[in-house]
Amino acid sequence: ARRARKATTHHGATYDADLINVRPSPATGGGLGVFAAREVAPKTRLASIPVERCVTAAAALRHGLLGPRLREAFGAGVMEEYANTQIAARALLAAVRYGPPHADSEPWRAYVDSLPWDETCGEVPARWAAAAGPPAP
Repeated sequence: ARRARKATTHHGATYDADLINVRPSPATGGGLGVFAAREVAPKTRLASIPVERCVTAAAALRHGLLGPRLREAFGAGVMEEYANTQIAARALLAAVRYGPPHADSEPWRAYVDSLPWDETCGEVPARWAAAAGPPAP
């Protein structure tokens, strides 16, 4: 008999909790890593993450506080230059980490907080934090 899988959903992403677990990882400098809980067959789907929940320039532009600032800084061409898309995605990370609380930041909060900011990433450039808005009180 096939056993029922324990599906877990968080902000639209679904993963099979019987197949993977999340725990601190030395490979990420103390951040969280995703690990197989047991042997899995090739091509087994472990998780499903909607593209809207990925850290992308398009997601940064949809962010209620950050999007207007990015459009103001880059104009209509924000998505036309590869370097701008990288800056926009990084600005989203900075907005979630250092910006004021905002509903548009919540889907990424747990992921961003799991990143090893001090050990690996160093200081976030001031322009990213400035794009995120004033710091939370």
